[in-house]
Parts: sequence; structure tokens; C-alpha cells
Amino acid sequence: MRVTILSNMPFQSGMGSTNRQRLARAAERAGCDVDFVETIGWRAAPPRFQKMERVDVRHLWNIAPRAARPTAVAARRVNAGLSVRSSSALRGALDEADLIVSFDPLEVLTRSVSHASRRVIYYCVDAYEFQPHIAGSGESHFTRIESEYVERSAAAVCTSTVLCEYKAALWGSDRPAYIPGSFEPVVSRADAIAHWSRRPRRDIPTALILAALDRYKTDAREIGEIARANPNWRFHVYGRATDPIGDISQELRAVPNVEVRDAVNVEYLIREAPAYAVGLVCMTESDYSRHSFPLKIWDYMSLGLPVAAVNAPSLVGVPEVTALVATDLSEFEQSPSDEALASRMIDRAYGSTADHQWSAITRVAGAYV
Repeated sequence: MRVTILSNMPFQSGMGSTNRQRLARAAERAGCDVDFVETIGWRAAPPRFQKMERVDVRHLWNIAPRAARPTAVAARRVNAGLSVRSSSALRGALDEADLIVSFDPLEVLTRSVSHASRRVIYYCVDAYEFQPHIAGSGESHFTRIESEYVERSAAAVCTSTVLCEYKAALWGSDRPAYIPGSFEPVVSRADAIAHWSRRPRRDIPTALILAALDRYKTDAREIGEIARANPNWRFHVYGRATDPIGDISQELRAVPNVEVRDAVNVEYLIREAPAYAVGLVCMTESDYSRHSFPLKIWDYMSLGLPVAAVNAPSLVGVPEVTALVATDLSEFEQSPSDEALASRMIDRAYGSTADHQWSAITRVAGAYV
């Protein structure tokens, strides 16, 4: 089967882009030939993509000679059939596709995929209309385009139950299928358990926070309140801001027991980091966060950590996540030595891989495509 994945994020732009790449690799492992169409900008494909014989990367907007370096296996046919800034540039990949998974409801792509609509699965991962660059200026325009896109598609899926309910009411359609974002293991489950058991314990209980340091996503005030209420704890925040105007890093650094660190990959945390006691999700209370499913929970669980969340209604119903209604973290102080808890969390993460995500998508597609 040939699959086209339309990504509305450039490579190396964060967890959203990573999730789309995970899906492409899972489709390849399932025996599919994959066209991965990056619809915004040009960036080099990550090394894992460059090594995959059955994944071709196509850049819709900024086709450039450097995108087709002969050393980049994944980009061999990157220029085939594409022209700069043309909606018809997509036709080659679409005409060949047996299944199209689209993350992008933008107008130019709506026109491009309309001829292949019965092969399109629209994967809605966020309430995009509440993101700062859309809200207040193009919200109604965006929701109209998205509704039209869904009407032309075979089916729609969403990443949280809250988002499913909201979008069903907005689109005036049946409830979309619920398929959460995925986790991609960097070590085997057995190695994850082994690394957990060998991890040195900390003298002081320490919470792990993986976050975008942007005000519209992460609540610095909430993190500060939790940190001040637990002065015997340390809080390690790994991440970076994408918008200098909304950067919360200085606000976090003003809290004595909070340490802001550069973003790292989960493999580093599995192999190198001493034991943490809990993974925290502290989302800013907003219409955007209300519908957003934070993929970092799988990363926390893959480290064997329990997860506590604030302002994350999309995680209601995920039994491994504790809704933090008070600031007291004392219940998590012994978790670094709780092997049964760690094993349960790691099992949950490894049961939410991109391979499971791809299987769920193909089950939805099988009913329509």
C-alpha cells in the first residue's frame, strides 16, 4: 500500500512534527511505501528518515536542489512532480496514494485533495483555532475551512476524547474516532526496566517537567506554586521557548528550587538521568490546552514515572494520570523505589507506540477507503 502523509509542520519543529514522523516510520514498518509531504518550509530530514528506503520526503513550498542530495536516501525523489508554490504540486503523491493521512486543513490543500477525498483520513491533533497565530484573526475562517475539509474526507480522527466531542459539535458530524498521539521507544522494554533499576537515587525528591516554555502552553505560575508548596523538592524543567515574547524561562528561574535546563531527548533521560519521582504536566488554562493531548505523558511513563497533571482535561480518563487538585506531592516521594509502579508505567508507554497508532488508523480507514 502507498501512503501519503501531509504534515503541516517543518522537520525538527517540536513534538508535533516528531509525532508525524513516528507515524510515517510505523507505516513503513507495516510494509507501506510512504510519501511524507512537508508543507511548511524546508529543513533536512532527520537521520532516521534518511536511512529509510521506503519513505520519500517531498517539500511542497520550498523545493530546492539541496533537498535532493544523492546521499539522502529518503529524498531521492523529492522533486518528482512538484513545482514551487503550486497546489497542483501535490497531485503526484496523491494520485499514487491508496491512503492519505492529512494533518493539514489549510485551504490550498483542501483544493488539492478534493479529487481524492474518499482516501483521506483527517487527523486532528489540536484545536488549532485557539493557537495565538489564528485566534482572534482567522478563527472563523479556519473553522469553516476545516469543516469543509472534514466533509470532503473519508473520516476524521482526534487525539483526545475532549477534542472528539468538541469537533463533532463544531463540524455537525458523528463523533470522530479517538486515536491519541504516540510514543516511539528508543530502547527495548527490557532495557527500559533495566535502566530504571540501575538508575541512581536522588537524595532529594525531584520532579521532571518536559515542556515548551511558551506562556500559551505552559503555566509558569502553577509550576511556581507547586514548587513553593514543596520546598523539600527540586524541579527540573527541560525545554525551550518558540516565541521570545511568551518565554517563561526567566519567571521559572526566579523560583529557588526550580532549575531550567536545555531540551533533551528521552534517550538521554533513560540512560543518564538519576531517578525522578514524578512527571508533571502543567498546562496553561485556556481553550487551546483544554483540547490538547500532551504527548509527554508517554515519555514520562517510559521512564517508569507516575504522571500528575494540572489543567489537562484531555487526560481525564487516562487512568495512569493523577489530576493534581492540590499542590502536595508527598504521595510521590517513594515512587523512585517502587518497581511495580515503574513496570506498570513502562508497560503503558510501550502499549502506546506509533505501531499501535498506525494500526488504529488503518482500522478506521478500512471502513471507508
